[in-house]
Amino acid sequence: MEMSSKEAAFIREHWPVEGRAERIARAEQAWKEIREIASTFKRLDPETLKWIAEDPDLEYL
Repeated sequence: MEMSSKEAAFIREHWPVEGRAERIARAEQAWKEIREIASTFKRLDPETLKWIAEDPDLEYL
């Protein structure tokens, strides 16, 4: 699938070459943090997960 000129212009405007390495580094760091947070849920038992999911106060955090 080939990119249209409109799509290419959008990409050039919103994600210029300058700063690319920094954007990638920030994205990789965010992904690492997300995985660390998600891994804590693997250690929770099903009853605790259900309690978290049903807690109405957590809905608005």
